[in-house]
Amino acid sequence: MNFLEKHKDEIVHICKKYRVLRLVAFGSVLTDDFSEKSDVDFLLELEGSENGMMRYMNIKFELEELLGRNVDLVMPGALSNQRLKKYIFATTREIYAA
Repeated sequence: MNFLEKHKDEIVHICKKYRVLRLVAFGSVLTDDFSEKSDVDFLLELEGSENGMMRYMNIKFELEELLGRNVDLVMPGALSNQRLKKYIFATTREIYAA
């Protein structure tokens, strides 16, 4: 069982609580390079913009507490770097979709 699958139900609960449209994992968490020192990277899409920053921070803090490691959340609008965008979309796994 993959690291994220162990926490799937709790992750879904957090996503519903904060009106997440989509949460997608990318990076080392999906590879054999993932270790105890690795952080977890997610692409995050929120429903609406109401309290967006507060929801973003709450999601980040709750995921870090749940997973026991640093979490990086990337919003789709922040992806202006084409190389980063290609990397992210080449190595993704959808974790939650509303």
